[in-house]
Amino acid sequence: MKLLKKIIYSILILFLLFSCDSDSKDEIEYPQESIRDYTMQYNVDILKIEAYLKTHSLTVINHSGYTDDQDAVFTTVPNLDVSSMWGSDANSPKSSLLTKFKTIEGVVHKIYYIKFRDGIGASPNANNQFTSYHKGYLLDDTIFGESSETGVTYELNQLILGWREILPEFKMGTITGVNQYEDFGAGVMFLPSALAYYQISMNQIPAYSPVIFNFKVFNVF
Repeated sequence: MKLLKKIIYSILILFLLFSCDSDSKDEIEYPQESIRDYTMQYNVDILKIEAYLKTHSLTVINHSGYTDDQDAVFTTVPNLDVSSMWGSDANSPKSSLLTKFKTIEGVVHKIYYIKFRDGIGASPNANNQFTSYHKGYLLDDTIFGESSETGVTYELNQLILGWREILPEFKMGTITGVNQYEDFGAGVMFLPSALAYYQISMNQIPAYSPVIFNFKVFNVF
């Protein structure tokens, strides 16, 4: 019963998170294989995520007042290059690479994330709604979805687990006009598949895919 609820919940989350994406017109595809063991899948996912962090640098666009402000640009670099998001120490990442932990089906999952900017107002939580921008990536740098530049409004408890864990760490910005914001919280999160869509496949996201989200928290109300 618990597993059935998880599947139903995941389908709902997929619809809510991508219903406003401009390129999300394909129907959900349901994998036929049995659901994988969470421990084994997490061990695979975290190795892939850490490999990505060790082989990619991150550039943040600072362009206040424009829609590309706080956009993330990922670039492939040599493994453990000093410019990589992880840094040059194989055993210890840079201090800018933050972590949170979430237990799912008895398995502790690590979430890496990076703060570009905290924001200056309220944070999203289970009792409010928020407007945010997002762009989603697979670990091969495929972009699988992007919201409108002015953002989409959500309730936090309707979204995937990774968003519910990370978004409260950020705050909204200053509203300067209609769909115009400054000083908003922004960052990037790297989610093991159990914090995202796990056994569900949709559009360009294969089942059991770790995913990356560049996000901006514009407004909380």
